[in-house]
Amino acid sequence: MMGKTDTRSTSVEKPKLEATEQLINKVCEKFSERLENKFSKTFDLLNEKLADVIQTLKTLDQSMKTNKSDIQFVAKKCDDMDQYMKRNSLRFNGIAEDEEEKLLDVIVNLVNDKLKVTCSVRDINCVLRLGKPTPSKPRSVIVNFVTYIKRNEVYYSRKLLKGSGIFVFEDLTKFRYSLLTSAKAKYGKQDVIQLQFRYNLFRSDRVGRGGGVAIYIKNNIGNCEVLTFDFLPNDNLLEHLWIKFKCHDNSYWYFYETNCYTRQIFEGKSLNH
Repeated sequence: MMGKTDTRSTSVEKPKLEATEQLINKVCEKFSERLENKFSKTFDLLNEKLADVIQTLKTLDQSMKTNKSDIQFVAKKCDDMDQYMKRNSLRFNGIAEDEEEKLLDVIVNLVNDKLKVTCSVRDINCVLRLGKPTPSKPRSVIVNFVTYIKRNEVYYSRKLLKGSGIFVFEDLTKFRYSLLTSAKAKYGKQDVIQLQFRYNLFRSDRVGRGGGVAIYIKNNIGNCEVLTFDFLPNDNLLEHLWIKFKCHDNSYWYFYETNCYTRQIFEGKSLNH
């Protein structure tokens, strides 16, 4: 009896299990389908938002680049204006400092006696020392002249102070002074030239001894490039310097400076530019 009952109950439960399993599978399929649809819509929405964010970031990046360029342009203009305000000024280093000094008289006497330039109190707007006093060395003196002509007379006579321990420099802005200091540290004092009227210097020094050729180009002419040509000798017989620069209409021009110290013929060789 027991065996027959077990067999009958097992045969009855098997269809129920299969039906239950099918029901569970259908529920799982429906649930998976709904989840897939829901996540698909969510992912599509996230992708759209991500695309908007990426586009916004690109726009911000371009805006930052534009703003950076504008800031650099404004900073350069401000530096140019600041330097222009200093155009009548010179910086004197090495002038002994005294608590009861009459600095204006000291400068007037120095310019007249040492630099051999006629100068009176009326030729100077103001004089002042920079920074706080230090016992180690005297502070620099800024002298602002009434005219640019008088300023240049003094500046171009500064070689007469050689050996006196007093030095005369252009009064540069902070940016230009740091640029000059860096250039002197990298190239040496003898290879750095200060220009008042904003030129770039391109030079080709003579090998083994003094001399060479140089070209001064205003720094508002951009994209200047030094060129070399293999068929032109680079020796002391022919000294040459070629500059390629881009014009406002996007055309290119070539400018050269050359000195020939001996007669020499280059047969069959020419420039196509």
